Amino acid sequence: MRDPVGSCYYNSLYQDVKRYSKHGEYFFKELMAVFQQRAELELNYAKGIQKLAGRLLSASKGMSNNSTYSAWCHVSDEMYSTADTHRTLGNAFQQEAVLELRQVSDEHSKRKRPLDNHVEKTGKLLTANWNEQLKMKKKLVGITREHEALVNFVETNKHIWTEKEKQKMCSDCSPRFTDM
Repeated sequence: MRDPVGSCYYNSLYQDVKRYSKHGEYFFKELMAVFQQRAELELNYAKGIQKLAGRLLSASKGMSNNSTYSAWCHVSDEMYSTADTHRTLGNAFQQEAVLELRQVSDEHSKRKRPLDNHVEKTGKLLTANWNEQLKMKKKLVGITREHEALVNFVETNKHIWTEKEKQKMCSDCSPRFTDM
């Protein structure tokens, strides 16, 4: 038996769109993962630089207040500044990239799910209707054969029955067509 949904042109178009959508979802997930990892790397780097700057500052505390001490303080300040820059960058990746991509992905999923459910439900209804039509067709073919055989029998044996009996036999066949 032929599948009415599988051979439909619109179904193949829908499957292509669905495949395209799935590739887009995969790309979005990978992109979010990359930005999330980048944000984590930036934040971890900021923490590491800040710790090193603190260690450098505490190591130089024992020095006398001269130009060497002042140079190490500037290096430590620069490391704190670098840590702040990387922390800001990491937070920006999380807030501006990852959260925005997640919102777009969630919105896509919300809109896609009811559409997929509706298409699947309609496909099941179409298949059920198709199967019902095939059953009715088989039943109709059987009944038609019976009717033709009866009409043939009546025609070939005209001399046995009266016109009234022929009418009655033909009318007895008619209700079977309305039972479908």
